[in-house]
Amino acid sequence: MEVEGTAAEARQAYQEVADAFKPTPVNEMPAKDFQAILDDLMEDHSIAGDPGSLELMSPVQRQIINEVKKSIKRITK
Repeated sequence: MEVEGTAAEARQAYQEVADAFKPTPVNEMPAKDFQAILDDLMEDHSIAGDPGSLELMSPVQRQIINEVKKSIKRITK
């Protein structure tokens, strides 16, 4: 990218481009709450509590829960 102007203007242009490519933060359930749900799932093969708790999880946390559920189904067949 070419910028004409002062060093300050070039710095501003750089910052705008850099900000545009920063990853957006991902919401994630606090580790303590996630571990409690995971423990509950492992103990009795279900998730008790707030049914909206899955929406509070990050995509990675949801993937972990789904993989544990699949594993439980395979083991308990």
